Amino acid sequence: GLRYQKGFELSSQSLVSPYFEVSSRNWLRGLNTYEETYKHSYYGVGLLGQISFTNNFVMSLDVLYGKTFNSRIEARGAVNFSAPLGNSSYSKIGLGANYLFTKYLYGQLEVSRANFDYGQSIPNNGYYEPDSTTRATTYKLGVGVRF
Repeated sequence: GLRYQKGFELSSQSLVSPYFEVSSRNWLRGLNTYEETYKHSYYGVGLLGQISFTNNFVMSLDVLYGKTFNSRIEARGAVNFSAPLGNSSYSKIGLGANYLFTKYLYGQLEVSRANFDYGQSIPNNGYYEPDSTTRATTYKLGVGVRF
């Protein structure tokens, strides 16, 4: 995805960064005799807030609201069909923490939740996809190097 972001210092320990984001999501669902791939793109505006509690420890809250577009399903195997799906609003909220271990090495922990819907597809080959709602939680754990 792409994100354009600009940070503004509120104090020596806090930063707020509004942003615009465009990205996409693919989900492969394997069933017994066929596979379904759900796809969509989304755009939205967000706000990232960061607070430094110490010189080494920063927490962040990230919220985004937008819309999905180009939503579709593709099924392959015993069932074969492809159809556009209805688009919807898209929201995401995340909470993160960064800890600087050394001058160049840091660790990151983040949990986020995305919410969106797919509208019913038109019938295709005798099949259709009904309305659905997705609530996806993502956990991230990482180590990074600063330059």
